[in-house]
Amino acid sequence: MATKETWPKVGLIWPDVHVPVEDKAAVLAALRYGQDLKPDIWGQLGDFMSLDCVSNKRSLRETEGKRISKDFDAGNRLLDNIETAMPGAEKFIIQGNHDARMERYLDEHPELEGSLEVENALHLEERGIEWVPFWTTGKIKTIGKANFIHGLYCNKYHAEKHVTHYGVNIFYGHVHGRQSYTVIRYGDNHAIVGESLGCLCRLDQGYMRGRPSNWQHAIATFWWWPNGNFDYAVTNIFGGKFISPQGEVYDGNKS
Repeated sequence: MATKETWPKVGLIWPDVHVPVEDKAAVLAALRYGQDLKPDIWGQLGDFMSLDCVSNKRSLRETEGKRISKDFDAGNRLLDNIETAMPGAEKFIIQGNHDARMERYLDEHPELEGSLEVENALHLEERGIEWVPFWTTGKIKTIGKANFIHGLYCNKYHAEKHVTHYGVNIFYGHVHGRQSYTVIRYGDNHAIVGESLGCLCRLDQGYMRGRPSNWQHAIATFWWWPNGNFDYAVTNIFGGKFISPQGEVYDGNKS
């Protein structure tokens, strides 16, 4: 197992969680894997929070009974569990479009500025978790030759769009499904990849209205060398269960 002083460095990357509507079994299985993996890096690709209660696209009936404080309480409980499972890992969370709902809400309620921003309400600075404000500033998290964002494009060929737009290895969430596209540029001796890494949220989100989707629960394990080169494995999660790259079974349905 890699440690802080050895190579390769190990990373565990989670896509969209959407607290408080995360898939409990998938998240628990991912937590247990992280506890065993003991990664050097844990990262989350945005939409850690769902923040449906401040969405301007929901009716009053849909948001009845939902409270900002309850949502952030759930988010803080999950972060407590993540810190307990992976205490030694460097951690980062990327800002997604759902997280940015709070910024739009604060634009309309500036008297609450400083208290309800996602990074403040989740106490990220106190926790030592890096906040990457991708959605509002375009900031990218770069580790070696891998780059992480929340995601921008949702068209049919979003992986191709992301890798050709950014021109680097780019990994993202946002679309909740799995897709990969590789580009080899003239004169280069290596390929660059754009890949969406799925989600960890419930697949029966109300706004889907029962429509079929290609959403897929998944997590990704990365390994980095000192020169920035990396390898990775994306692991699909079905029914809250998966087999890790190390061949171990993780089942979030079992207590």
